[in-house]
Amino acid sequence: MGVFTMAEALQAAGALGRKRRSGQPVRRGSQRKGLCERGFWQAFDSRQTGRLMRAAELYDRAGKRPGARNGSLGHVALEVLRALLRRIDYRTGRLDPALTTIMADIARSKGAVVRALAALRDHGFLAWIRRYVDVEAEGAGPRVRQVSNAYRLAIPPAAAALLGLRGGPARLPDDLPEAPRVTIDAMEARMPITGAGTRLVGGPLGEALDRLAAALVERESMGQAEPWQILI
Repeated sequence: MGVFTMAEALQAAGALGRKRRSGQPVRRGSQRKGLCERGFWQAFDSRQTGRLMRAAELYDRAGKRPGARNGSLGHVALEVLRALLRRIDYRTGRLDPALTTIMADIARSKGAVVRALAALRDHGFLAWIRRYVDVEAEGAGPRVRQVSNAYRLAIPPAAAALLGLRGGPARLPDDLPEAPRVTIDAMEARMPITGAGTRLVGGPLGEALDRLAAALVERESMGQAEPWQILI
């Protein structure tokens, strides 16, 4: 066994102490809290709350395959979306609940909430920025700690098209590229509702939209209620 000098022992002890005080590493792409939210959060009209939730529910149902338990988003994602809508600051758009807060709000496990957030993001209903804060500590090197994400809600174009079949143009995020910002009035002026899903969206979701549009036309011809009055 080697023998340490007193100086080497003190140096090793100091390095160990610094390691223990260094704080948790932050996730890749994290940005400093207090700076990154500028321009990301936007005022949120409280009247859009029900509109956004209805769009998500229609989108979820439109993507549900026969016999499947969940639709495009899943019922947990819809629960998470409701919880986020209850916590958003309408005046500033601030929305940054901790993961544990969302878990407590809907009584779901961490894994279920994480998957639901990812589904909302992947389908365009949610965007987020990972954040960190500086932590005061002794010793050299950066001292940072991960904190809750900054979230922003939106109605993606495919859901806006669904919502707009008989609901008028839906509000889209201001920073979307110009190409997808197609108003429902312009769509209806150029093409019939039936078949629009395949042309505008494509794939299984587009086919699902076409089925919903066909059902809407059939219900109207029979004098029945709108589909969302039945589904929601």
